[in-house]
Amino acid sequence: PLNEIDLTLDSKRITLANRIERCNLLSKVLTRTRKSEVQELRVVREIFAPHIQMTETETGLYARVGEIVHRYALDKDTNAGFLLASPQRQLSSCMYAAVWSWQNRKKVDSSQMYEDLGVESVDSDDTAPLMASIASGVIGTVELDELKLNDSKFSALQTVISDYFTDSPQEKIIVFSYFRATLTYLSQR
Repeated sequence: PLNEIDLTLDSKRITLANRIERCNLLSKVLTRTRKSEVQELRVVREIFAPHIQMTETETGLYARVGEIVHRYALDKDTNAGFLLASPQRQLSSCMYAAVWSWQNRKKVDSSQMYEDLGVESVDSDDTAPLMASIASGVIGTVELDELKLNDSKFSALQTVISDYFTDSPQEKIIVFSYFRATLTYLSQR
């Protein structure tokens, strides 16, 4: 009976947990391993978050998108800070990929755009008026080739990866990104 077991003692709680685990019908098929129990072959996550100075081209684009969003918010009488979140997240991920996706938004499947933004698709042709404003405001002000040549984050990533593989040629790395367009861009480069 549970009321007779002193659960303040670690040994009693462990014994009880083991007894409960033995009652599990899936114990022969399914195992549960906790991170704290796995020390051998544990992957050590090495976080490296450098501060990367934007180039003049990147600074200009970032400011231009901010101006477009502020003007849009003023016209719609809404909060610009909320509207800035997604475009700034895209720009901070990869400026080239952000501008490419904005310029090609009609060509890209709209469900992909919503997947990239982390929301569910909406069945309307006029689903992203802010993105349309950004796209029309950015087209002609910056060239994709210029962004590729002045990509400070790619240059920094290239240096970090080269240094890492010089020190550890047999190791592997994984690059994560919130936006698929960023991974596509990195793959192409």
